[in-house]
Amino acid sequence: MHPAKIIEEIATYSAEIKMTNEGLILTNHDNVPNEFVELIQEFKPRLIDYLNGDYSKSQYAIDITINKALLHWCDKETNESIHLWMTNVPDVCDLLYDLTSELAENGWNDINNAYYSYETERSKKLADELYKSAVAFAKKGA
Repeated sequence: MHPAKIIEEIATYSAEIKMTNEGLILTNHDNVPNEFVELIQEFKPRLIDYLNGDYSKSQYAIDITINKALLHWCDKETNESIHLWMTNVPDVCDLLYDLTSELAENGWNDINNAYYSYETERSKKLADELYKSAVAFAKKGA
């Protein structure tokens, strides 16, 4: 989910997410259902980047691609384009394995939760490499 969408959803509860000197703050948090508070925690690094103006369209594209790949790889969702990419580009599964291993070493252990709070410089590089591979594969028109 894009950070702007989370902020928009939170506003429907008369609450606001903002950055202060103390960090990320949720105002009127008593109005916000627990599942949204949990979502904010999962997406905290992306929300901070977004509110600081550091969340780009390209980062969002990487996030969407990696999420789709992980969900397909774990049999949570079927995606024909992702399937073709994974089965036709030899190193994709190895890169996904390396990515999930890196995230797991940093505490991520549930495919149903966003991995953003568990990222490292290495996992970001692996995600970027996977994204570039997916884009190159898509451009070939497989």
